[in-house]
Amino acid sequence: MKLGLGTVQFGMKYGVSNQGGRTPSDEVGRLLAFAASVGIEVLDTAPGYGESEEVLGEFSFVTSHFRIVTKTRSSGRINAGDITADITDSLNRLKVSRVYGLLVHTPKLLSGRDGRRILEELHGVKTQGLVSKIGVSVYNSIDIDSVLSLQQDSSESHIDIVQVPINVFDQRLLKSGHLRKLKQRNIEIHARSIFLQGLLLMTPESVPPHLASVRHHLEMYRSHIAALGMSPVGAAIRFAMEQPEIDIVLCGVNNLAQLKDIHQEVSCFNLKSSIDWPQFSFAQETILNPSLWASST
Repeated sequence: MKLGLGTVQFGMKYGVSNQGGRTPSDEVGRLLAFAASVGIEVLDTAPGYGESEEVLGEFSFVTSHFRIVTKTRSSGRINAGDITADITDSLNRLKVSRVYGLLVHTPKLLSGRDGRRILEELHGVKTQGLVSKIGVSVYNSIDIDSVLSLQQDSSESHIDIVQVPINVFDQRLLKSGHLRKLKQRNIEIHARSIFLQGLLLMTPESVPPHLASVRHHLEMYRSHIAALGMSPVGAAIRFAMEQPEIDIVLCGVNNLAQLKDIHQEVSCFNLKSSIDWPQFSFAQETILNPSLWASST
């Protein structure tokens, strides 16, 4: 199944529209059981997601049915030996012997002076059998170009997975052709931020003041999809699902009801829609990049 489950909410409060806080442990158990029952195969986590890995480890009897993708440390320099230490710690927290994917959480580390060494260390943990695939989580086209350039110059393993931000408003990597570039290299693409941290699911009047510049565009978008009989959740997921380059569409949820709604929406997608998605793209970087939200107040 193309749908994957993001787990950041399992370890910390996350998302501009999240009013419920961190997902309780017992609800996580119900979420995982339902996800397994409907054929969801990928779980996305990271050491930087609060206690997400530890919480997943509590349900290792369930998570053994999934392909787990985790990441390296999200801040600071990666010194020699850190990647092996980090993945070992993650495996211990997750209570598994190996994971499907290990991604560099901060792409600038790969484009920096230590990039080639880090790529070689990623290849090393893959060779040891601790991970099946290696990759990087990127933010923009510059990150992708840097990764592809480094990969060309390296004698070690090629990148297997790239995780990208993409949603109805943020179509930059589609327009620039970078998703196509990745597929030409046979790289697996995982899409994150398809709800733009929940912003796409909010009503214009509920958008916080520091994001007010998107209200008019959001109103236009919601009015258009409503006329087509589509919900904000359904439209956001359909957009991502319809992109042929994308292999996994990651959805973060706070509770089982949300996951059931998402699965129901996906189950209703029989044919590709004729929606003109490009009309909804938005160009303002301070809206499309959540890391800039705090600085835009």
